[in-house]
Amino acid sequence: MRHVTDADMEQLLSGRLESSEEQILLRHLLSRCRFCRKHLELIAEILSDDGDEGIDTHFEDPGYDLAIDRALAAAETAVPHWREEASRMTRNLAEAPQHPRGVLDLPKETPDEFSWSWVETLLQVIPAERYRDPQHMLMLALSAESQAKELRQSGLYPAALAADLHARALSELANAYRINEGLAEANQLLNEAATAQNKGTGDPLVLARIYEVGSSVRLAQRHLDLAIDALDGAHRIYDDVREVHLAGRVLILKGICTAHTGYYAEAAKILQEGLDRLDTARDPQLAVTGQYNYIYNLELSGEHRRASRLLLQSGLREAFADEPLNLLKLRWLEGKIHAGLGRLRQADTALTAARQGFFAKSQSYDAALVGLDLLAVWLRQDRATEVKELAEDVLETFIDLGIRSEALKAVLYLREACLQQAATPVLVKTVVDFLRRSEWQPLLRFAPQG
Repeated sequence: MRHVTDADMEQLLSGRLESSEEQILLRHLLSRCRFCRKHLELIAEILSDDGDEGIDTHFEDPGYDLAIDRALAAAETAVPHWREEASRMTRNLAEAPQHPRGVLDLPKETPDEFSWSWVETLLQVIPAERYRDPQHMLMLALSAESQAKELRQSGLYPAALAADLHARALSELANAYRINEGLAEANQLLNEAATAQNKGTGDPLVLARIYEVGSSVRLAQRHLDLAIDALDGAHRIYDDVREVHLAGRVLILKGICTAHTGYYAEAAKILQEGLDRLDTARDPQLAVTGQYNYIYNLELSGEHRRASRLLLQSGLREAFADEPLNLLKLRWLEGKIHAGLGRLRQADTALTAARQGFFAKSQSYDAALVGLDLLAVWLRQDRATEVKELAEDVLETFIDLGIRSEALKAVLYLREACLQQAATPVLVKTVVDFLRRSEWQPLLRFAPQG
């Protein structure tokens, strides 16, 4: 939702808000919105001085009513300490880069103290470790969950708020296990996070994060429908509380999932909507990823001219300057766009360079996929002998990689068509699309169309 104003506070405290508006406002006040902390502090001060007689909380759902009552009672106790906790967290984040192991080397206030700020510090730094050091990410997440659990059991903080914090830590630990290929552990931790969330304040953002991580786990398990359903759940929450940036983030993830189903035009549309909502300054990495995938899906859906124009304007080459594999993927995309626009010589040059680059980086699977795109270009150039040699080479690579039997069946079919000079660019596209989709839908069966 929009941020709270003084007029909102006046209406809330005087009981003049409609029940539905009151619910939304209270949920937002009890979320982690940094812009509205001062208003939450104001509520706590008023509750401390005058009780809660001025706040009318007659909600239709008694379970919801109870969640709000618990959250307000927790806020009354917790808010006076918030400035101290926030100050500690700011100090921790500023000092962490000066130590070899980052936050893990920071001194604790006292040996037996479980502080909210310490867990918050860990939760702030965990996401950035995904790309730098996944194992270190897991170590930080284990520490955050362990300390959040002890904090919850210590009684130092209100039970509902401590349950929220523990749910968040469990979610991040599940995500860290997922990234480190521990899907069974991730599943179990997500169940524990949902249990903790049910005992919390009802903060919708906690539930939304559980949905997001759950989607990533389902995607890793190749359950595309369940992954998209979870993202839809997160998106509904972010829309309800007017978290535009977070709603945009979820849409970008949904667009990427949708592309795995083979609906490339729909994926591009979802990605564009997500990019329109995303605050680039808050998540520049996701903005770059979203932009690349948007252009990629435009190309896959046949909008080559538009993809070409956007790629020239994108600045992706500069964004990927220090990321060799992403630069190779960009070169691959350039080659596909050239081919789509009929620029066969430029396509040949770009795809050949990308294929050689992937082999040099020991990325044989991607190199083989690029080889298939190059095969389609050579078919259009009537290079029959080279087509046969490339088809054999691509098949050999896939055999060495031990790809699934149905995927291998598709490549074998294409190789035979090349040997008999019956292959067409349409057939190559059919095989490439099947390989791309079968990575995420392992039950697909190959049925050649041309």
